[in-house]
This record gives sequence, structure tokens and C-alpha cells, in this order.
Amino acid sequence: CMSQNWEKMHEPTRSPSRCAHTAVVHKHWMYVFGGRGTRVTSGLSFDRFSLETCMWHPVPLRGFAPGGRFLHTAACHGDTMFIFGGMNDRTECLSELFMCNLITHVWHGLEARDARPAPRMRSIMCMHGCKMLLFGGSDRQQVL
Repeated sequence: CMSQNWEKMHEPTRSPSRCAHTAVVHKHWMYVFGGRGTRVTSGLSFDRFSLETCMWHPVPLRGFAPGGRFLHTAACHGDTMFIFGGMNDRTECLSELFMCNLITHVWHGLEARDARPAPRMRSIMCMHGCKMLLFGGSDRQQVL
């Protein structure tokens, strides 16, 4: 049941503090990828939070996982999490698209059939049926 009241959750375990990360919800888990923070400097952190037990668990990076990034965007479709763009530690904008099977936790890089979107950070992405929509962002020079 949803209420309109904020309340602090009790977390027996904690995920590394971070900002500029992404999160998606799949079944009873919230998956959090990347970002920057005091203990997450490279953005290679991948954790999940149980919405049933309020416990954090690290997720192993398997397969061809994305490099460290922050200010990227993410969306979930079925059992798959998608990550696009963002910025690496060298402050380069990225245009890579990755998918992670949230059952096996195996990552794959994806290639576009046609022109790939321009590198960007701070964009949003969502799914509409079987289509992925990417909107806005910045390439550090201009708003897209």
C-alpha cells in the first residue's frame, strides 16, 4: 500500500554512498549501477537492494560489463537492465549501450543497427512496449 508520507527505512546493511548513479526495479530488487562517491570512485559498483528484507547485496560483474561511469541513464524491460551513455573518469561523454540479464547477471555490449545516438550524459531513457526511448542530455558543449 502506498502512502504519501516519507519514512526512513532501516537498513541492516549499507551500499556504498554515491551520486550520479542509476537504479531500476526488477521483481523485489532495486538494482543500482555506477555513480561517483566517497567509496565509489570508478563507477564500477553494481549492487541490489531487497525490497522485502531491506538488505544490500553486491552483484558480481559477469560477461562484458560497462566500464566505470556516472551521469548515465538506465531502463528495465522484462528481465533486462539497459545502460546508456554517461561520463567516464576521464570526463569523456559515452555513447555505449549495454544490457544485463537480471536473472544471470551477465552483461553484453550492444551495437546499433543504424546510426548510434550522439555521446551524452544526463539524459533519460524509458521503455514503451519493445521500444527504447532516449531523450535529452548534454555532450558537455550543448544541451541535446
